[in-house]
Order: sequence, then structure tokens, then C-alpha cells
Amino acid sequence: MASKLVNSIQDFEWSAVPVLSIQHGIFTICGVLVFTIITIILMNGIYNLYFHPLAKYPGPRLWAFTNFPNSIGRIQGLVYLRLKSAHEKYGPIVRSAPNELSFITPEAWTDIYAKKPGRPEMPKGNYVPQPGTESLFDHPVHEEHQRIRKSLRNGFTEKAQREQEPRVRRFMDQLMNNLKEIAKDGGVTDIAKWNYLIAYDIVADLCFGENFKGVEKGEDHKWIGIGINTSTAFTVFHESKRIWPFNKILTYIPYLTKAVSLRMQHVFFLNQLLEKRRKAQDTEPDFMTHALPYLDRPGGINLSELQRSLEIVVTAASDTTATLPIGAIYHLCKNPSIYAKLKHEIRSSFNSEDEIQISSVFDKPYLLAVLKEALRMHPPVPGNHPRRVGKEGATIAGNYVPPNTLVSFPHWAGYHSERNWNRPDDFVPERWMGASEFETDNRACFKPFSHGPRECMGQNVAHAVTRVLMARYIYNFDFELADPEDGLTDGARVRLVWSHKPLLLKIRSVGK
Repeated sequence: MASKLVNSIQDFEWSAVPVLSIQHGIFTICGVLVFTIITIILMNGIYNLYFHPLAKYPGPRLWAFTNFPNSIGRIQGLVYLRLKSAHEKYGPIVRSAPNELSFITPEAWTDIYAKKPGRPEMPKGNYVPQPGTESLFDHPVHEEHQRIRKSLRNGFTEKAQREQEPRVRRFMDQLMNNLKEIAKDGGVTDIAKWNYLIAYDIVADLCFGENFKGVEKGEDHKWIGIGINTSTAFTVFHESKRIWPFNKILTYIPYLTKAVSLRMQHVFFLNQLLEKRRKAQDTEPDFMTHALPYLDRPGGINLSELQRSLEIVVTAASDTTATLPIGAIYHLCKNPSIYAKLKHEIRSSFNSEDEIQISSVFDKPYLLAVLKEALRMHPPVPGNHPRRVGKEGATIAGNYVPPNTLVSFPHWAGYHSERNWNRPDDFVPERWMGASEFETDNRACFKPFSHGPRECMGQNVAHAVTRVLMARYIYNFDFELADPEDGLTDGARVRLVWSHKPLLLKIRSVGK
């Protein structure tokens, strides 16, 4: 009997005891952790719904409960459409996240983005740069931002545009020649691609005196579109920082670390171009002609600020310059009568293509109206630019908003709202030319280049380049959608910038 007991004890798998104990302990810890996370999320959500200072504002309940839907929408690139739907349902003020309000009233532009006497400028919302990495676009201190802006602004004046026009014209000449070759065979081309190529070529040349040769070769430079290619990753990065517990694991996600590495390589490349431009004896004026005299001077701009500012200019200016003509061409093709009126204005105004210059396109009213309507229908930045309410709180569109709230005006929602526009989803340039049908349009809400002291400094350059480019397109070619059912924004995503799909056009040269 005793020997059987001894054998049973010896045969027992003692090694399983600690393994089972460890597994049980791990499961217990995981269960407690999951329960704790769920409890925190639920308690936080209940507070947000019923006790938060913004609880009185209308909006989807799930958006008020957690940041998750808003952040997922941004990561997907669809939040601009969801905000439009929310404003249609809930009105001009929508609670778009637990601590965010979205406004589509014209008063919001001044109340949020302007600097009022006796009130500090509202700082940008979700992103504060690390000390030493500030730029024109994100410096949190108003006075320092104005110092940087003053150092750069002379490169964006009307006088500077006239000086820079020969540089810009060379790229347009090359583009027109390329398209004429395609048109000889009655070809089909992706006009979106060509607009991005010429935009990056122009901006790189004006910033660094460097020809990326995108238009010349008809293909992307290695670093063209880096802002678009990494925009998803950086949207994931910034949105995840807002959602606990995801903000604790960002540095462990290979997808994000790879994007950061790619962006750093891009920054290094641009810094090399800047250093090359600083040493060059360039006789043709560009942006740097006006900025370099302020470099490392009292009250001027330091090298880090210049590098960071140019890094963003390359993406932001290029995208705006590309997006506006893409939207205009698409809507012209979808509206033949409007297209015919613009053709008549341009082709009857110029005897030769050489006459189409910056100075000669500013008095073409229908061209200006078409481009303005294209900006409304297809704004380069369809999302919003959040600002954070200061510690004293603020009154926005007649409503008190508590401290630390993120507030913004979403362009797409505001420009496609029946509250602001008659026939908001119709492309009608006449609304900008005094047509009585549109006299009730709320034009004060239309600010595609933002408002206040941080209003886009390069908007005059964007207007000048796109007006000349569009006039030359219209003068030289007849465009037609290769697929009449094609929709410009069908499936289009917006992270930091638009992710445009190809816009395929049949192209035919016009003999003059």
C-alpha cells in the first residue's frame, strides 16, 4: 500500500503545478486590467455625457462619450464628411468630441482665430512643438510667430510675385508642351498628377532654387508627395496621443516608427537643399532672396525656424497650388455651360499665350469667380484648424465656451451647408458676381486660407499661380472627363491633406 502511494507521488507531474499557477495569475491580472480599463472608459464617458461643461451642446452621443469616433474618422480621412452630416442634423454648433466644439457660423472665424484687444490669441489645439523646433506654422507665442512671419513675408508680396514670374513661367511652358504632345493623339491623361508635379516643381524652385524636374520627366521626384505619403501615419500618431491607453504604446508600432524615419530623411534632404541655396549666387529672385537677409539677425529668424518653416511650406503650398486647379477643372467638365463661358472669356481676351501673365489675369471676372467657387466646393483644407480656449474662457458665436475647449470652423461642412449657401452643392460661379439668387449667401463664412494673424501668408502666390495656370489650360485645351460618371471626391480621404485619386481627362489642343 505504501509502495503504491510512493509510486503515485513519483508519477505526478509536479512541473505542471507552477505553470498552471503562473497561467492562472496571468489570466487574473489580464482580467483585472481589462476590467479596470473598461471601468475607467465607462466612468469617463458617463462624466462626458452628463457632467462635462460641454454637456449642453448638441451632437452625436457617441462623439460626446469618447474621443474614439472622432479620432478614427480622422485616421480614416472621413471626418470632414461626418462633420458635415452632424451639422446638417444638429445645427451650426456641434460637439464633435468630448472636449471639442465645431462651429459653422461666420462669427466663429473672428471669435476663434482673430486676436482681440485684451485677449490673448487662442493657441493651436492638438499640437505643441518641442522647444527649438518651432516654425511659422506652429510657434505657440504670438509675438514670436509675428517675428518669423515678418522675416518671410516679403517673398510673398505682389512685387515678389512679379519678380518670380519668369521662374514660374518656365515650368508652365514645359507643362503645356507636354500636354500638347499628349493631345496630338487624342490622348487621355491624369490632370491631377500633372498639377501635383508642377506645384512641387514651382515650390521647390522658389524655396531652394532647385528643379525637381517632375514636369520635365513626367514622373515624381523621390521626395515629391512625402507629406501625402506619411500623412496617414502622422494622423494615427497625433490622434492616438488623445486616446488612453493607445498613447502609451506609440513608440512600439513599426508602421509609425518607419514613417518618422522617412520624414526625418525628408527633413535632412530639404535642409541640404536650403544649405545649397544659402551658398548659391542666384540672380533670379525667389523666396530666399527676401528671407536670407533676416537669417540670424536681431528680430529676424534663426536657421532652425527657417528649416522647419520651409519643410511645411513645401507640402502645404504645393498641395494648395495643386488642389485648386484640380477642383476647378473637374467642375468645369461637369458643367459644360460654365465651361463654355470661361472659354469665351479667356480665348477672346488674349491674342497669344504669351499675353497670359499675372498682371493680365486679375481683371478676368469669370475666371476669378470660377476659381473662388472651386475653392468653396473643393477647399484645399476641407477639415478644421482647432484652437484651444484660454483659461478665461471665451464667447464664440454668442455662446460661452469654457477654458481648455478645442474649437474650430470646418471648411467642408461650412461651405456645403444650406445654412450658409443657396444650392450649396451646386457649382455656380455667378454667386460671386452679384446674381440675385445668391444674395442671401453667407459669404462671411468663406475663408479658405484661414483668418487672423495666422492667415495663410502664401495665398497671394497661390492665387496668382493658379489663375495663370488655369487661363493657359483654358486657352490651349478642351478637356473632357474620360469617365463622365467620375466623382472627384468619391472615396477621397483627407488626413493632413487630400489624397486625390487620378482625374483622367480626354484632352484636345485648340488651334488659334
